[in-house]
Amino acid sequence: MRRWLRVSFLAGLAMGFTCVPQDPQAPYPVLVTAQTRADSKALAELQKPGVVLFSDGFDSEDSFKSYYEVGGLKEGRAKIVTDPAIVRTGKGALQLTAVANGGNSSGASAYYWFGPDGHDRVHIRYSIKFAADYDQGNLNHTGGGLAGVAGTDKWRAMGGAGIKPKGDDHFNSRLEAWRDWGRFAPPGYLFCYSYWMDMRIDKDGNYWGNMLGPAEEERFVPERGRWYCMELMVKANTVGKADGELAAWIDGKLALHYTGFRWRSTDAVKLKRASLAVYVHEARRDNTVWYDDFVVSTGYIGPVKAASEVSIRALKPPSEPLDPTLGGGAEVKVLDTAAELRRLVGPKVGAELARQVDFATERVLFVSWGSSGPPFGTLQHELKKEDQTSVIEFYVKEPSGTGARGQAWRMGAEFYAAPRNLRTRFRS
Repeated sequence: MRRWLRVSFLAGLAMGFTCVPQDPQAPYPVLVTAQTRADSKALAELQKPGVVLFSDGFDSEDSFKSYYEVGGLKEGRAKIVTDPAIVRTGKGALQLTAVANGGNSSGASAYYWFGPDGHDRVHIRYSIKFAADYDQGNLNHTGGGLAGVAGTDKWRAMGGAGIKPKGDDHFNSRLEAWRDWGRFAPPGYLFCYSYWMDMRIDKDGNYWGNMLGPAEEERFVPERGRWYCMELMVKANTVGKADGELAAWIDGKLALHYTGFRWRSTDAVKLKRASLAVYVHEARRDNTVWYDDFVVSTGYIGPVKAASEVSIRALKPPSEPLDPTLGGGAEVKVLDTAAELRRLVGPKVGAELARQVDFATERVLFVSWGSSGPPFGTLQHELKKEDQTSVIEFYVKEPSGTGARGQAWRMGAEFYAAPRNLRTRFRS
């Protein structure tokens, strides 16, 4: 039943939104992108970092374990690909395909749950590439989305297309593209397709998602066959006030910003669900999209850095000694969150190290290494570019000369902060 609800939800999002006269007392969001860009303080507040809740580079099939539902996985419509010509960063990317279905609907998706408590403000950041031949015809729902729900039901409101939320149940928004009945080249211009308690009714009597886009002169059509970095932010309103927000960035530039939302009528409705999807209403051919560099955070994340901007920095050693068994190896462990860091080194040392890291844009590299001596070798690293991605390679540089060694063994353990899109390895 839940799977049927999910499909019917998507299938119901069929019409381009055309509003009819509404209740003049109901607040409606206002586009303020230009004002925010011109106000450095407002822009800084909007782009204030938060706490990273989740990140995924789709480097292996293990990624799927983090998502409570992956539509199309068994049928091969959702898969991890490792072709360097496709992947943006790391070892893999998520490939989602809406296969040809004789003009009926088709899609694939991945849903991530960060409830049950939820948050009042959440950002998602992801890289996306439309296939060079992507052409949905007219209607599709392809992109990253956020949903606020009440309660603990992960599938709540996934069957509510055409129905206005009441305020105490749910709200959602997705950053996607629309061709406007063929007026724009595929995949169409980007906007936010949104459901909330004050949304406006369509002329056909249904409450299809309202289309909240940029100023008409700023409509942006992504080029097919190349990567873009997208970020979507939803900030829930204070109950009883219309102070909620919606914003989106393209390659680090603010593309749209709306204020004045009443997303909800109760604090029980919080942001708890994120998704990546491809969905085509009338699938007459295969349409594929790729995702990479997925991050969920309570604050601004920012774009994936170019290879020329990549660097790492050593963290200040902790004030307390580490467990000596952590050193002496020949490996790099990647720690994406402060929680993972604490599990490795304990709560006190973990907190000390975590304070030096911006987990919205960085991850921790723990390098375990060893060398015989004296004299002992030293840990070195080298930045390389392979398959259009950056790789940091650690190795032990042994001392020159042929003097006797092997009287002792030095066990080293060092920590670095590195960009999230950086691949790592240890040269043995």
